[in-house]
Amino acid sequence: MQLFAGIPYTIQIEQERYYQTIFYVALKMIGAQIIVEQPTNIGRIDLVIQTKDTCFIIEFKINSTAEKAIKQIEDKKYYQPYVSLGKKIILIGITFDTKAKNTSAVEYKTLVA
Repeated sequence: MQLFAGIPYTIQIEQERYYQTIFYVALKMIGAQIIVEQPTNIGRIDLVIQTKDTCFIIEFKINSTAEKAIKQIEDKKYYQPYVSLGKKIILIGITFDTKAKNTSAVEYKTLVA
């Protein structure tokens, strides 16, 4: 992803929240409706983006797989607070590779309720 490619390696931090913060700032700057670290009854959703007709539930992982990120969303039912809104719900797993200092995978899945 070009966003991360332009960041000098000397200021990068090998932590998930570093990458999450960059995503947050970039999306916020384009006017997206974002909620970060949304607490639920059994965990915290890393990022929620809502549009008029869609709700994106995003889980970030570092040095892992996008499939594990989506599985966490499903296992912890992070989507439950948004089902009653009547919007399409998309589950997204985004992973970061600390050696490549960039995103390594993005997977998504439409929730079928």
